Amino acid sequence: MTQISYTNDKQRIKALLEHIDSEFFPPLSVQVGEMSAYLDRLLSEGKVVVGQDDTVDALFSYFIRDDTLECDTLWISPNKRSSSLLYRILAYVVKNEQGFEGSIQAKTWSSNSEMVDILKRLGFELKTAVEGDYIPERTTLVFETDSTRFRRYFR
Repeated sequence: MTQISYTNDKQRIKALLEHIDSEFFPPLSVQVGEMSAYLDRLLSEGKVVVGQDDTVDALFSYFIRDDTLECDTLWISPNKRSSSLLYRILAYVVKNEQGFEGSIQAKTWSSNSEMVDILKRLGFELKTAVEGDYIPERTTLVFETDSTRFRRYFR
């Protein structure tokens, strides 16, 4: 079973992000700019969660701003995308963010139908679409759900 935990291992996170860079549209490096500066900001202001067996199967990074947990980076290995791994990661985060009672926001691009389906199955609702986000050819879809739906996992 995939183990879920927080990590601050900058080199390990950087290596994974560089490895999966091209799975994003546009590539993650285009979206975040210089990777080391991005990771410094992420690790000082946000948090990173990984799911792993022998290798890392998922990476979820986020910031909490006001009453919203904003997913910054979300990646799940292709062989785990049909599993409950994202649900378990979100439940883990909600459990460990003591006192957090707000909403969870996740973004993906409009042609990423696999992630759109996963988010909808988890109860996320489409809130807005941002055309021309990062590059003219990209439409970003912003989804949101209430964090309480993930608290039930630990009751």
